[in-house]
Amino acid sequence: MEPLDLNALYGAWVYENKLAVVFLPDGRFQSFDYDSDLPDGLEVGTYSFNESSGAIGFQISYDDSRMYDADSAQWWDGGFSSADLKVTSITSDQLVIDVESEGLLEQGIGFTKVENQQIQPVWYTTPGSDSGDFFTLVLAGAGWFLWGENDNNLPDGLEYGDFLYRAEADSVEFTNQLDYNDEGGIFNRGISEQEFKFSVDGSNATLAVVGVEEDYIQFVALTTEAYQTSADDLASDSKTNFQLASEHLANFNLSVDIAKNFLLDNVDSPEYIFTIAQDYHVNEAMLAGIVGLELLTVRGYFEGYGLDSSLL
Repeated sequence: MEPLDLNALYGAWVYENKLAVVFLPDGRFQSFDYDSDLPDGLEVGTYSFNESSGAIGFQISYDDSRMYDADSAQWWDGGFSSADLKVTSITSDQLVIDVESEGLLEQGIGFTKVENQQIQPVWYTTPGSDSGDFFTLVLAGAGWFLWGENDNNLPDGLEYGDFLYRAEADSVEFTNQLDYNDEGGIFNRGISEQEFKFSVDGSNATLAVVGVEEDYIQFVALTTEAYQTSADDLASDSKTNFQLASEHLANFNLSVDIAKNFLLDNVDSPEYIFTIAQDYHVNEAMLAGIVGLELLTVRGYFEGYGLDSSLL
């Protein structure tokens, strides 16, 4: 199989308007399960993508897409992290994956890229002190929206419904169909419609309840320019980390490519990665340089398993 292009993965993808996922250039993701046979809910965390094999690994920081079945005394998982995923092809508008769960393999599941000719379809907040906490707003050209919230303040979760965007009025009106975060998000409990001020300036926007503009959320659009800028910044920031890793690994007759493949192959075994990194005296900055991720993302990955990467 020809190597896949990581850049092509960035964006929002939807399967039959019941399961969607957003992959961001900084290694974060949110998945929305809102009308499938599996439990509905939101997953938040970081992801890794092996361009050679197509395998996607997930590190989850928040997951409410689980349901306990008293009859079978089992937990049922929704979302993306409940199965092994392998991308088989990516085009500008189609993502095809194979899914293996509990020994069952389903091949050729097609996701469609979410597009919107009127406004950028994917908006998100940049990492704060905890890189796992963030909001995502998806505005589909077909007139539906998804809201993902994980900020450990108001209740987290997803919302889904319809929207009407008026560029000339800098406003967007949301109509609720599903609300899984109670008092959080766009809709408080019992509210079915809500108008917001949505002021767009290039690839930046602020979202605020009409009449309460001083209380707003700052969003960034996921555009080609935006993620290229992000990639350029990341390349600049991690250049030294990459060089340090390359020079350090050379002492063990190892290359960065070998180390990267090891990390991607063992992404679901953070304790093992941590131990090997200690054995080879590879610190968190070198790990970030090897895989091309921000340092906060690497720290968040280990923190999810109770590991402190600053000790490496």
